[in-house]
Amino acid sequence: MALRDRVMERCLRSKLRPVLCVLLVALVFASVHQSTSPVWNDSPNLAAVLCENGGRLRPREESCSASLRSAFRHATLGGYRPLSAFICYSGTRYLALGGSVFVWSFPVGCLIGVFLLAMNRVATRIVGSRIYAALAVLLLTCSSPFVAASWVIFAGLQVLVPLFICLGLLTYWHIQDSGWRSRWGYVSLTLILFFGPWFREFIGLTAILIGMLDVVQRRRPTWITLICALGLAHALVPGWIVHQFLPTAPVKFVFHTGNLGTRVAATGYAGRGPWYEFLCGPDPKTALGHFLCLLPSPVLFLMLAAVIIKPTASVLAWWQAGRPLGPIGLGRETMLVWFTVAWWLGSLLPLLRVFTEEVHLCYAIGPFSILAAVAVGYMLRISRGSGVMRTGMRATIMLLVAVGVGDQVLNVPNSILVVTGINRGIKQAADKICQTTPVGAVVVGNALHLEDARLASGGHFKSYWTVTDGISYSADRAFMTKESLVDFMTRHDKEVVYFFDMDYDFIPYKRGYHSHRFLRNKDFDVEKLWSMSPIDVRYPFLDPIKNLIPREFTNILFSPDLENDFYRGRAADHSPFVREVYVNYALYKVVGPKAKSIVLTLQGDSDDRLYSPRCLIDRDRFWEVTPEHPQYLLASLNRPLTLLSIALSSGAEELDRMPSSVTLVGAEDAGIWHPIETLAVEPWRPNETRTFAVSNARCFSRYRLSFDVPNPGGILRVYGLNLTFAEADIDRTVSTALGARE
Repeated sequence: MALRDRVMERCLRSKLRPVLCVLLVALVFASVHQSTSPVWNDSPNLAAVLCENGGRLRPREESCSASLRSAFRHATLGGYRPLSAFICYSGTRYLALGGSVFVWSFPVGCLIGVFLLAMNRVATRIVGSRIYAALAVLLLTCSSPFVAASWVIFAGLQVLVPLFICLGLLTYWHIQDSGWRSRWGYVSLTLILFFGPWFREFIGLTAILIGMLDVVQRRRPTWITLICALGLAHALVPGWIVHQFLPTAPVKFVFHTGNLGTRVAATGYAGRGPWYEFLCGPDPKTALGHFLCLLPSPVLFLMLAAVIIKPTASVLAWWQAGRPLGPIGLGRETMLVWFTVAWWLGSLLPLLRVFTEEVHLCYAIGPFSILAAVAVGYMLRISRGSGVMRTGMRATIMLLVAVGVGDQVLNVPNSILVVTGINRGIKQAADKICQTTPVGAVVVGNALHLEDARLASGGHFKSYWTVTDGISYSADRAFMTKESLVDFMTRHDKEVVYFFDMDYDFIPYKRGYHSHRFLRNKDFDVEKLWSMSPIDVRYPFLDPIKNLIPREFTNILFSPDLENDFYRGRAADHSPFVREVYVNYALYKVVGPKAKSIVLTLQGDSDDRLYSPRCLIDRDRFWEVTPEHPQYLLASLNRPLTLLSIALSSGAEELDRMPSSVTLVGAEDAGIWHPIETLAVEPWRPNETRTFAVSNARCFSRYRLSFDVPNPGGILRVYGLNLTFAEADIDRTVSTALGARE
């Protein structure tokens, strides 16, 4: 027993300790993922293979070498990221062939463990204290972007971005500590800057940071400056080198490729200049709002206090001593603190222009966590000493740190709780769909995670969407208009179509796009099959300020791309210190397109014409025709339509001039008039509107309405007339004019 204890103690004190830490992180990470289902964006990639191809890989994708060449030849929707694309393919292929989630997740967990060690070393060098460095790593690891990104295990590993940045900085400092003579250090730095942009273009920031740090420290161009300049050029045009060997590789500026190019090209402030858009556009405000909610408010308060107190202390010292004093408790090297500020700004400012998801703020939360640890250390240093005031200040700081850290740590178990609840609810919804729909049914939903339900159902149905943002398939899998879905139903008349409705209390400005447009607009006749609420997860928090944060800035603890698929915010019953994630599901069977209507009235203007053989009398009040003129109206349309109903209105006087019957006939263009129906009209009351349904199954482009009055040979008067026509293929309502024709 004593020998084993000594061996364990030596292992913990030796260089094996980092390895043990990495393996422990990987073991926990893999165990958690083993107990849950794949999440978006992993799930649509698996569904595309298991459901689209009958559970088999396409022949051209069976070779890993061929897939690697394909990844370098073409850009994806995300941009030119060949190594990320290859990792995505490898993970999809491995799991689709029945591989173990635990086995695949373990090396991903090792990457996370290596990143945490690298981040700890970077923070230790900047802060100068292992305790405060551990605090920085803890704030980062438990932040909502990092936790949410960790659920994705092959379709976009966000941890690679901060990992490459930290490895680049550690390599540079290793070269510096070796007296600028480490050859392997130069080689390692070159490889990091070379391969990094092929994972994600944001890693190009590493070249800027190291180049800036080297110029400030050595005050002259060096070999490292040259390496960083070449690395930055490679990051800006990552396909140029590959293009020399594979001519099909895109040679484009990184800001003109993929989703990044789309976001940069999009402008909503034409004519006001890019600076106005950068400073006043919706993206900067949204990004800053999300970012300020990533760290608990007690930590932010301590950072604000440190920012205020430090300059104030320097000014007071200058006032009392006649010269400014040196840095007050900012760590071992003040310059590294300012470098961390530059790192933070360099990671955050680009996102103000192209912000899309909270998960990308993971790049900026790392240096910000280091600055938070610096601020906490500074506040504790100035509170040292005896006295009631300093003791109370120190106790307050410790309380704020405890509340902040406790609230941040809760993100991890809360995320596991939320993701587990979501996956369980999606599985229940998938089972319900399987019970109520035939195999191969077309399900049109407004939820991205409809593909998760499809994967859980084993490919029982075909998924389509009413949104385009975020779906992994081509645009033909989304129906943005009624006409596109009607056309699809016409071409696939043998397939049954269902509407899968994801509903919750949407944020008002998001309801129009993310709610189910066809159910909201009542474009189709549907039959409701079932509704359920399988997802309703509540979780606690400690930060009191979170009770006041608007819903749209609530942290995302589940798959980052599904931020609009679930309600997230304060608990529905307004319980304090409780947040909630929920969604309601309903399934509808589509009976057919609902008949929209065109309405012709006595007022208006359009291509369709409603006219009489005689000019109007007192047009603003009524239409009247004397007995010596034909007492009928003609409706001339620009296309054949079916008349559904006729609405007539009376006035306050001259009720004996209102029609006692209406005879309706129709014709196609200038053809023969076909009788449709004669409507008998009861005596009129003052200010009355009556609607008469028309039994007509044919479509005509011309209709004629002949009127009879109670007194033969009397005057005809109509105060209001509406004609409603069925229209199954055009979604609009038209009001047209009454013209005069001899």
